[in-house]
Amino acid sequence: MFRTLAYSGMRRGECLALTWGDVDLNNHSIRINKTVTQGLRGVMIIQPPKTKAGYRDIPLDDQTTAILKKWQIMQKEHFFSFRKKFEADKQLVFASTRNKHRSFNLPKKWYTEIVERTNLKHITIHGFRKTYCTALISAGLPIKEVQRRMGHDDIQTTLDVYSFVTKDQIRESTQLFEKYITG
Repeated sequence: MFRTLAYSGMRRGECLALTWGDVDLNNHSIRINKTVTQGLRGVMIIQPPKTKAGYRDIPLDDQTTAILKKWQIMQKEHFFSFRKKFEADKQLVFASTRNKHRSFNLPKKWYTEIVERTNLKHITIHGFRKTYCTALISAGLPIKEVQRRMGHDDIQTTLDVYSFVTKDQIRESTQLFEKYITG
């Protein structure tokens, strides 16, 4: 789950709503077309993305695709061993042990436990999304592509809220400015 969050930039609710029908392992992509939110008394509610831009395909790298392929096999084997039905395209990628949507707060709980055991730097679950966005920008992807992958209607959201200038970018921009001025 954390690999998928970190390497796709999807929102927690989008990840929890993900079914295998949304994952194209052959073409290395994930289709975002729904999200999960928590309603009254913790009831999980499936709903469409908030905006038109929220509907999107996110490309996946080879390693994340390979990990998801292994996860799908493990999930099928687990369900088979407990005589539970694996629902192919309708099957949740990150289902609970009862084959339902996981609690909205479970990723945070798991991540907190991992951080405490490993002494990793703590970030929020939403921080995976912000880090992905920053990495895309740092890697030099066109800002319109970053906007599309993030599912933002407004490019200003991508620029203002999700991109953090890295130290390398500051150093590089200073060098570019110096090179331009001294020509």
